[in-house]
Amino acid sequence: IVLAQKDDHFKAILNAADIAIPDGVGVEWAINKFKLKTSNLKIKRIPGIEFMEALIAQAVENKKTLAFIGGYHGVAEKSLQQVRKKYPVVKGWADGDISRGFYRNTVKAVDAIQRDSIQKIADTIITTKTAYVFIAFGAPKQEFFMEKLAEALIHKKGAFPIVLMVVGGAF
Repeated sequence: IVLAQKDDHFKAILNAADIAIPDGVGVEWAINKFKLKTSNLKIKRIPGIEFMEALIAQAVENKKTLAFIGGYHGVAEKSLQQVRKKYPVVKGWADGDISRGFYRNTVKAVDAIQRDSIQKIADTIITTKTAYVFIAFGAPKQEFFMEKLAEALIHKKGAFPIVLMVVGGAF
């Protein structure tokens, strides 16, 4: 939220989300502290990991494919392995390779990811019929990455509804 105050592009990405989850306790506190006195609205924090776990359970129930992208030192792959322990029938794949060198750079590093890498991931999502894609690069890199991936997916033939979720430290 603080970065969105300074970066219009990042603000546009956040505002374009179909769902924005009040994950941080600071967000919950600020909304409840500074809401209009006449409002009875109470905002409750929704931990992103709990939302992610609910989506994974839904994917398993509906026999949908999951993708874990990002993470450092094989964390995406390890996360998928943990999910498979709980749900042995889960269909999914992980790509941590795109993360190499990504964390040491600035947000501009997202622009350095070659278009071919994004296209390769978009192609994999379409060919594997992946319905849920979890992205963990840390904010705000993951949001910029997700925007580029969404743009690549829009232009794919045979596209279908896909949930893209940035998950930060949930992996």
